Amino acid sequence: MKIEDYESGKVMKSIKETKLAQWAAEEAAGALDSSQWGELGYTKCVNGIADAKPGVAGHQFRCKNTDLYSFMSHSDMGCNVDGLGERGSGSWGWTAPDGREYIAHGCFGGTPLLEITKEGKLVKRGFLTQTVKPAQYSAWKEVRSYKNYMLIGSEREWHGVQIFDMSKVCERLSD
Repeated sequence: MKIEDYESGKVMKSIKETKLAQWAAEEAAGALDSSQWGELGYTKCVNGIADAKPGVAGHQFRCKNTDLYSFMSHSDMGCNVDGLGERGSGSWGWTAPDGREYIAHGCFGGTPLLEITKEGKLVKRGFLTQTVKPAQYSAWKEVRSYKNYMLIGSEREWHGVQIFDMSKVCERLSD
């Protein structure tokens, strides 16, 4: 590939088309229906495997010196806005001044705001919708934090950058 292919956007377009085709195939096969995956709790890593549901296929995770504390599906996070899909992309964390920990997770129809409790459990605390119309939901988002703000960007035209003050989640919980 030539530098011109990158500068023109040709490479990015090709990568995006490949990823969208992969998702379409997985969705057609039922693999993206996250409602089939229930919530999972603490599972110790033993000999390189965290076996969240012994004997149940699809609930074994490779691990190394890391235990599984919690799992929440995109469906349970509220990502399937208007029935248009449950795909997710990047996540970013933030620690509140009182020590509570939160995650903003980019998904197809918006950004779920999750708390990680002291026990390590994920709890949904809110959902930030995106600014574009439902037929224009973005395929993925990037989330980053700056001080107490989450900055959420997308490849979708007209999405812009959303800036959310995470301290608002804390205020809401203390009401």
